[in-house]
Amino acid sequence: MTSQEHYKNAGHPTGDAGRDLLDAMNTGTHERLAHWSLPLFEQTIAAAPLKKPITSVLDVGCGGGANMARLMNLFDNVHAYGLDHSSISVEKSKETNAAAVAQGRCHVIEGDVAALPYNNESINAATAFETIYFWPHVEAGLHEIIRVLTPGGIFMVCNETDGRTIHQARWSDLAQVSDFLTIYSQHQLVDFFTDAGFINVHVKRHPQEDWIVVLGQKPVE
Repeated sequence: MTSQEHYKNAGHPTGDAGRDLLDAMNTGTHERLAHWSLPLFEQTIAAAPLKKPITSVLDVGCGGGANMARLMNLFDNVHAYGLDHSSISVEKSKETNAAAVAQGRCHVIEGDVAALPYNNESINAATAFETIYFWPHVEAGLHEIIRVLTPGGIFMVCNETDGRTIHQARWSDLAQVSDFLTIYSQHQLVDFFTDAGFINVHVKRHPQEDWIVVLGQKPVE
């Protein structure tokens, strides 16, 4: 598979190659990235002035569904909502979380981040792992996320790189795949958050890797 085919499929998995990619997304670097970032997400939520316990969390661009499972393990009795614009990602996420889906605790649908099918102030917290690169309209997506978050709700973007020191071989040919994804800098990501209305925006970086997390909070009032 060429670089163009790989990144195109990463942004919108299709066919057998997409299914293989979704399997890979549930393990490897993606898994290590989740294990590093989710404690930061949990700590930020614990410090936020939420009026009620976390009962709902949304994973935007849920891919293979592994992070939905991790979110359900992170918070007691939480309902996990997953959204992806790839039908086979929805299929794979449901398969990964089959027991929770059967219990009515996990809900996965096909959709667009720029037109979220959720009510205003209906989600306590949200995540986007390795997906904002592929959003056609980042500003619209962030405005939708802040709309559906409850007051004080937390949103986290977790990316493998922000282009600061791209040393991984997988990112070395970005010039060839710019039609399929955009690597946003730390400054750009923070600006996206603040322009959308998030407060208490802060950044965490991995001490050895090029990994970056940006967290923001919906105002309480």
